[in-house]
Amino acid sequence: MIEAEEKRLSGYFAELADTADKVPEYRLDAALAGGMERAQRKSRGWRRSYAAVAFAVMALLIAASLLWRGGAEPVTTTAKDWGALEVYRPLVGNNLTIRSALDAGMVQEMDVSSPVVKGMQLTVNGVIADRRGIILLYSLNNEEGRNMFAGSFELKDKANSLTPLSSSNYSNFSPSSESHRAGEPGRHYESKLIPWKSELKQLPDILYCTLTLVEMGAESEAGGGIAKLNVALDLRKDADYSRGSLLTTGETFIIKGQKITLENVYAGPTGIYMTQVKDRTNTMRIFSLYNPSLWLGQGKWATALGESGGYSLTNRGETVIYHTDNMRGDEPLIFRTEGMVAIALDNDELIIDIDKGQVIEAPDKRITVTKVETDKGEMAVDVLFPLHRTEEGVIRGPVLNQNYSDGDGSGHLLGFGVQIVKDPTSNFEYIQENDSDFLKVRIHNLEPNLPQPLTFRFEYYPNLIKEKVIAKLR
Repeated sequence: MIEAEEKRLSGYFAELADTADKVPEYRLDAALAGGMERAQRKSRGWRRSYAAVAFAVMALLIAASLLWRGGAEPVTTTAKDWGALEVYRPLVGNNLTIRSALDAGMVQEMDVSSPVVKGMQLTVNGVIADRRGIILLYSLNNEEGRNMFAGSFELKDKANSLTPLSSSNYSNFSPSSESHRAGEPGRHYESKLIPWKSELKQLPDILYCTLTLVEMGAESEAGGGIAKLNVALDLRKDADYSRGSLLTTGETFIIKGQKITLENVYAGPTGIYMTQVKDRTNTMRIFSLYNPSLWLGQGKWATALGESGGYSLTNRGETVIYHTDNMRGDEPLIFRTEGMVAIALDNDELIIDIDKGQVIEAPDKRITVTKVETDKGEMAVDVLFPLHRTEEGVIRGPVLNQNYSDGDGSGHLLGFGVQIVKDPTSNFEYIQENDSDFLKVRIHNLEPNLPQPLTFRFEYYPNLIKEKVIAKLR
C-alpha cells in the first residue's frame, strides 16, 4: 500500500514540475492561496482525510519550491574572444545586448566596404541578426572631414526592391556612445540596431544595405549634399542563434478593468521584442504603462533589462525592444509594471472659453485658464495643470494636439504655439496652491476672434493609476 502511494506521489510530482513551467507565476500564487484557504475550511474533518491533506501539503511545498528555482546562481560560461571586433569594445561599453552577443559568439564577422562617395566610406565589420532585427557594427571613414550627418539605414533583400525589410518608424533609445561626429576627419566606429518591418521566416541570402548621409552647413552643395553608401552583406543563415524563440503569442493582464496584451514576445540575440496591444473594448485611453520592467532571473540574481528601442505598428500597438543577456538565455523572464497613465475616453479633451476664463470640460477639476495679453498683441492663454508626483519625482506634463476646433466646429492649427512657461531659476514655473504643485502651460498663436469655446485634444495627460502586475514570460 505504502509503495503504491509512493509511486503515485512520485509520478504526480514529476507531472507537477512539468506543469509549473507552463503556468504563469501569479496564477500559481493564487492557486496556493486558494488551496490553503480551502484546507482551513475543512480542518474539522482532518482525521477522515489525513492521506489527502498530507498529499495536498506535499504538493504545495513542491509547487512553492518550484517557484523559486530561478533564484539559483546563473550558470557562468567563458566569454569568447572578440577577435577583429575588439576595436568595438570602447564603443559597446555597457550595451548589454551587443556585449553579451559578442561574448557568446553570436556574431558574424565580415569586412565589406562601400565605394567612396563625397569623401565618405562605409565599412561593415560585424552583424548580429535574428528574425526580428539586426545589429550592424560598422565604421565611417571621413577622408575629407566633411560635415556629413548620418541619416537612416535602408535594408533590402533585393538590390532593386521597392519594399525595404527594415522598419522606418523606429526610435533607438541607446545610440552609440561614441557615434560619428560630423566634420571630424578619420574613421569613426558605430553600432546600430535596426528592427525588421515584420518577422522574417529566415534571413535573406544577401542583404543590400544603404546608409544615407546629409551634408550640412555653408560648404554643402546646391540643394544639399547627399551621399548614399551601399554595401551587400552575405549573411550566414545556418547559425542556430539567428532563429531566436517565441516566448508567448499573447499574455493578457488587466489594470482597472483595462486589458493589455503582451503579444508575440520574441527573444533573440538582438533583444527581446514585446508588442503591447490595447484591447478595443477598453474604456480608457492608455498613454503608457507606469514603470514597466523586464527581469531576467529570480531572487538576488535577478537583473533588470533596460529598453534599447521601440517602434509603433499600425493598429497593433507599440513594440518595445528590451536589452537581453545572451550569456543567460534560458533563465526565467518576468514582466512587471506598477500601473498605467490613462484617462477616460469620454473625458480626453480640454474645452475652454477664453473670453470668460472658464474651463468647460477637462480631466481634472483643478485645471484653470487665464487669458493673456502678450507684447506682440497675439491671442494667448495660460492653462494651469496640476502636477502628479510619485516617489521618483514628477510625471511629465500634459501634451496637447496641435489641431484644435472653435465653437462652430471649424478646425485650426497651432503650429509651434504651445510652450511651458519658465522662470529664471527653473525649467518649470511651479505655483503652490492648496499644498499642490501646478504647471503653467501657455498656448499662444491662437487665431483672434474665434467663436468660443475652443476644444483641444490631449496627446498625453499624466493621470497615474497604480496597480502592480506580474507576468511570467519564460
